[in-house]
Amino acid sequence: MSDKYNGGITVKIGSYLLKKISSYSPSWEQVADNFTTHDYRNISKFKGMRYSVSVTTGYLTPEELAELQRALFAHSFTIETPEFTGAVILKSCSAPLQYANRYGIYYKVSFAVSAVSLTGGSGSL
Repeated sequence: MSDKYNGGITVKIGSYLLKKISSYSPSWEQVADNFTTHDYRNISKFKGMRYSVSVTTGYLTPEELAELQRALFAHSFTIETPEFTGAVILKSCSAPLQYANRYGIYYKVSFAVSAVSLTGGSGSL
């Protein structure tokens, strides 16, 4: 199996470098403090943007799967992507079996991570 997927984008998870990426979808979500005052006015204070990314790997052998899971299941880790570098938490992970035949066993892992801290913004109320 080839190590080049998705235009050669790589994602570094802790010390593990993931090269086999078939789908890569970064996003930023606006985070704000919202509350209603005593006179029923809605107040919203922008706090910042939270980075998240969803990744689906290419075909991984059981050994590659175990190595990726060790990196993802660490208590806390940093991620390096083309758009973001920083501490993240794992939001979801699934590793369904894709192929099991005489040529080998291959998995495709889908996972999503979200940044621990916000970027930009004005802080709290």
